[in-house]
Amino acid sequence: LLKSMTGYGEARVSGDGFELTFEVKSVNNRFLKITSKLSEEILPLQNEMEEEIRKIIDRGSIFLIAIFRATRTSDLYEIDEGVLRKYLQQIAGISKRLGLEGEIEIDDLLLLPGVVRSEESAVPGKEAVLPIALEGVRKATLDLVAMREREGKNLARDFRARGKLLRRILGKVATGAPKAIEAYR
Repeated sequence: LLKSMTGYGEARVSGDGFELTFEVKSVNNRFLKITSKLSEEILPLQNEMEEEIRKIIDRGSIFLIAIFRATRTSDLYEIDEGVLRKYLQQIAGISKRLGLEGEIEIDDLLLLPGVVRSEESAVPGKEAVLPIALEGVRKATLDLVAMREREGKNLARDFRARGKLLRRILGKVATGAPKAIEAYR
């Protein structure tokens, strides 16, 4: 079975509180070379994901792009009211001492350091993400392989058509060669 060396595959998978999107691209290479661009949250899974690709593909330059997106972002962040209250007290005191006027916008307060905290525990651990990530990599890689096989069938069909054309031309050359020699004499 003839396979093309170029291809593209993609997959999207979901877990509890997150979604992963994968793109796998390939171009020709005598050896297997995998280059990965991963979201920071799944960077520790790089070796396992690349190993999953190695199980399916044995040659080519492979480019893996994997994006992690939290689906419950409200669980990821929390406003620290104690820190916010201290900022407001300090701002009120400074405003009174300096005779400043004006209203304080909540948008500005939320940008101050420590007011909005991210919950580290809201980002799932490796044990929760790894099986889902491997499933996504497998799906995207198999999608790529299917595309390479389709392209290989198209190449084989083109090669057969070109072979028939060459055989016809060679047949004309074979019948015309003796006549050409005679005409030359």
